Amino acid sequence: MKSTAQYLTDPKGKRIAIQLSIQEYNRLMDLVEELESVKAFDKALNRKTSFQPFREAMVEIRGKETPQ
Repeated sequence: MKSTAQYLTDPKGKRIAIQLSIQEYNRLMDLVEELESVKAFDKALNRKTSFQPFREAMVEIRGKETPQ
């Protein structure tokens, strides 16, 4: 997609803002959302996890022994 960005400048010609079409803005927001998902996935993959048996977890949750 070709960019249709228009720049707003101050009296000295310095760019101070940008104007995008709604379509381009939405495309950029979709890319940001996708990037956030990828970063969250990568973070989850790098997180050290441990598992405990179901019965032990239930004891911890309920604070008492579970029936056999």
